Amino acid sequence: MHELTLLVNIWFGVFVAAMVNLEILPEEMPVFIVDFSEFGIILIMLALGFVEDTRHCINDINRS
Repeated sequence: MHELTLLVNIWFGVFVAAMVNLEILPEEMPVFIVDFSEFGIILIMLALGFVEDTRHCINDINRS
């Protein structure tokens, strides 16, 4: 059943992309949505930064 759900999600994404190409959905988002999404990305990056251990990062640098 999981595979079927994944396939439905992929087809839904294709359908939404086709709607943008048919100009049913706007190509450019309003300023609020753009700013809100950028704020969300910043929050996600901050959350990842708080979780990351600096010793782990330094070990990776030394390995490379």
